[in-house]
Amino acid sequence: MRWYHKLLLGVCILGMFFLIVFFGFKIEHIKVEGTECYTSDEIVDSVFTRKFSDNELVFMIYQKLYGLNKLPFVEDIEVTYNNRNTVTLHVYDKTISGCIKYMGQYVYFDKDGIVLQSLIEKKEGVPIVTGIKFGKFTVGQPFSVEDESLFTTIMNLSGLIGHYKIEVKKIHLAADKIIIYSGNIKVLLRNKAMYDDEVAALSSILDTAKKEGLSGVIDMRAFEKGSRVSLQQEKKEKKQKKTGKDEKNEASSKKENSQKDDSQKEETSGEENTEGEDTEKTSGEENTEEEDEEKEEDDRREGEENEEEKSDEDENQKENEVER
Repeated sequence: MRWYHKLLLGVCILGMFFLIVFFGFKIEHIKVEGTECYTSDEIVDSVFTRKFSDNELVFMIYQKLYGLNKLPFVEDIEVTYNNRNTVTLHVYDKTISGCIKYMGQYVYFDKDGIVLQSLIEKKEGVPIVTGIKFGKFTVGQPFSVEDESLFTTIMNLSGLIGHYKIEVKKIHLAADKIIIYSGNIKVLLRNKAMYDDEVAALSSILDTAKKEGLSGVIDMRAFEKGSRVSLQQEKKEKKQKKTGKDEKNEASSKKENSQKDDSQKEETSGEENTEGEDTEKTSGEENTEEEDEEKEEDDRREGEENEEEKSDEDENQKENEVER
């Protein structure tokens, strides 16, 4: 075999190898699991960005050399190769501790106070932090605040809220206390470094209050471990008085409405009677006109008959005179 035959054979074998690799290991099915911050399409678009990364062998090389592209709220991604055409991406989201509102946008931060991203929309389940002065910030860097200890307190509190899965919409830092807003419940805490006992006690009572639709204030500024937590609900007497007054107003309004309805009915019936009378009057006038016409017609006929009779009499008289 000559050398160019060997070269041609080698090229053919190499071409077949590349075709097998390119088409045989093409990723056709991608499964995404674990994420709650992003959709499956968003994760796939962020991971498979490099050229030919939809090939399993090429994707494995990229993963070893460069790692994976991750979105701001993603902590890590584990890749499982199910077969040569199917890949599973298990996504671990970062814990979003809270957000602040800055120039019409929501700036999100994690449990370490690192800025994750600023978005126009508000993510559900993320509490807004107010009452603390923030300085400049950069995505991927921790917040710059005037009081570092106060910000550490917020990080601890928001981390516990996320751990116990308590729904909190707002955390406000006042001069001598911290206020937590959860549904229709307002919780008062004293300023301190750690809130493990307070949040552990809150988790059950807030869950019960949400199920029963309760509202009120929980004052935990003097709370100690093992203390009883109570909810101060709004007084119901005022509501009952207000309800009685409302019932009276409703009764009077109903009475007035019924009187108005009766008067309207009477007016309507009066109008109907008037219309009936007008109709009868009109029909009477029409009948009178008809009777007058009939009378005139009868008179005309009688006149004609009388004239005929008179003419007949005249003719008879003439005949008699001729006979004579």
